[in-house]
Amino acid sequence: MEKQNKPKQCRSCKNPILYGATVCHHCGSSQYKVLNFINKISSVAVLVSIVLLGLSIAQYLDSRKNIIETKEALRIAEESKAYTIKLKFEIDSIKNEIDSTTKYFKNSILLSTQNAWINVNEPMLGFNVDRPIVKKYEKNTANLISMVLKDSAEIKKWWRETDSIVNPQKYK
Repeated sequence: MEKQNKPKQCRSCKNPILYGATVCHHCGSSQYKVLNFINKISSVAVLVSIVLLGLSIAQYLDSRKNIIETKEALRIAEESKAYTIKLKFEIDSIKNEIDSTTKYFKNSILLSTQNAWINVNEPMLGFNVDRPIVKKYEKNTANLISMVLKDSAEIKKWWRETDSIVNPQKYK
């Protein structure tokens, strides 16, 4: 019985408690090793759970931010795509206008040159084809036609057509 009345130290706070006490009346901790171990493990588990919860929340917020940024980038990309399509349409329209204008000027140059060639070679006007000015005109006409018509077949066709107008009897 002496042992039961003899005080012992608390496992946690080291204050004196009765020998048979299962809970310290100073700190409230259990005097059983297994229960103390479980209490310590559960405390650590709670701390780990709180840390993991914090990390999960941080990851969630980060992924949510990334989703918002991705949606914004997608919206900008779609706007850019629409603008690019609009620009392509405008560029194609301008290209068609340039092609049409180029074709008009090309035809105007060819017809003007053809008319001038006809006038120079018109026998009714009394031009002497041996005159140096006529030779210079022929050379300039040939240069102009080769600038406008890049294909040699087109050049030959133009000269044939012009010659057939100037000398119709040659092509009867």
